[in-house]
Amino acid sequence: MEQEDIAFQQQKKRLYSEVAEEKERIHQQAARQRSELDQLKRQLEDNSRITSSTIREEFEKSS
Repeated sequence: MEQEDIAFQQQKKRLYSEVAEEKERIHQQAARQRSELDQLKRQLEDNSRITSSTIREEFEKSS
């Protein structure tokens, strides 16, 4: 019975460790994805600004 309890405690400890590692992995993945999203957002804003400026210049040239 004592061996079963020791085995159970070891398995429980291992599972808690695995869960902690998975939580950390997901946390790091989310941080990377937030960073990538911020970068893509900045690129989209820059492209929108450049496009608007180009359209405005073309419109002013044609007027």
